[in-house]
Amino acid sequence: KEGYVGMWWKPSAGWQNHPSNGNKIFFIFGSAGHINPGLYGTGGGTYQLRMAPEWGGWSWLVPNVNSGNITLGQWHRIEVYFKQQTTGGIIRWWMDGRLIGDYTNVAFPSSMEFQELQIAPTWGGVGGTKSQQDYFWFDHVHLSRP
Repeated sequence: KEGYVGMWWKPSAGWQNHPSNGNKIFFIFGSAGHINPGLYGTGGGTYQLRMAPEWGGWSWLVPNVNSGNITLGQWHRIEVYFKQQTTGGIIRWWMDGRLIGDYTNVAFPSSMEFQELQIAPTWGGVGGTKSQQDYFWFDHVHLSRP
């Protein structure tokens, strides 16, 4: 019902964005949905670290404390804290030691049980054609719970 994920992550320089503007970095899977941080932005523009609580009628959680702007081709430390509650649930995330987003009103599904961390980068969602080779690099992954 509560946990923390931290890791070092590096997106390739010159990243080719997906037409949906969203590219998933990793997944915190649960029985009724999942949380994933995403490299979000328009092609060739500014990219942000956003959070997607993917259950029900979800929408991106956008940076509400600091900008969350991502520099392509550089290592970043990503950290995510979550606490499942049907009302007043928490999702917080940091990049390079700076708090980016702090949401304390997230409604998690009542049946949610978190099950696994999956490092499975996903380019966008449906459609689009990747015309160049890009990558995400990962290092020093840490997962914990109280």
